[in-house]
Amino acid sequence: MVTSDDIHEGIRIGIYNGMGKLGEDLKKHVKGDITFLCIGTDRSTGDCYAPMIGTILEGKGYSNVIGTLDNPIHALNLDKRIKEIPEGTTVLAIDAALGSAKNVGKMTLNKGSYMQARRWIKV
Repeated sequence: MVTSDDIHEGIRIGIYNGMGKLGEDLKKHVKGDITFLCIGTDRSTGDCYAPMIGTILEGKGYSNVIGTLDNPIHALNLDKRIKEIPEGTTVLAIDAALGSAKNVGKMTLNKGSYMQARRWIKV
């Protein structure tokens, strides 16, 4: 049986329960300036995770944050807001996703684009 890991080897970096190992892996794979792209809407409890994280990041002094509770990124403004990404930065996209109950509360770090990653995410 061919699994998603066989098809997209190297895209999934890890699934995490906390920040320790996630922080280590981020340092390995992210170089240079980072832009945090926090996608979601403040109008839905299940989809406000990323804008909430964006608001927290801004509150901690991070300057390259796109998508907060006061100024969210969602389906209606995504194309316009993506143009705000500074050239030459690494984009760290944060988004809540539907998934299985066993993955509730876990974070997944993927290398590549959303379209590459979603091919193996089982919803």
